[in-house]
Amino acid sequence: MNTNKLNPEKDTLLLDGIPRTVAQVDLIKPIVDVKHIFVLDIKDEETIVARLLNRAKIEGRKDDADVNVIKNRLNVYKESTAKVLEKYDPKIISHIVGDNTPDEVFLDVLKAYVDFTKNA
Repeated sequence: MNTNKLNPEKDTLLLDGIPRTVAQVDLIKPIVDVKHIFVLDIKDEETIVARLLNRAKIEGRKDDADVNVIKNRLNVYKESTAKVLEKYDPKIISHIVGDNTPDEVFLDVLKAYVDFTKNA
């Protein structure tokens, strides 16, 4: 905003994975008016592990190549990050089934975003 490149009156700011903690919610609340939240719900942890291991191969991400690191991230999500959603009105949260194929998830995310922009 200080660079005058973001105009909150007409631009949409999309944050990926932020905030990750309840404390971060409180930090951004005075400066970011969260309009909507899109959540990928993946029930099968093995799906997440397999996708991240594949991403490690494709993108060369070392942090995604270790199953123990991935499982630790999942535990951190359950213990800390998932609580972020409790700080927001459920009416502004779209849950997207993340267990579907990547192409289906992509289409569902696009649909949820288009629905949000139509109703905003």
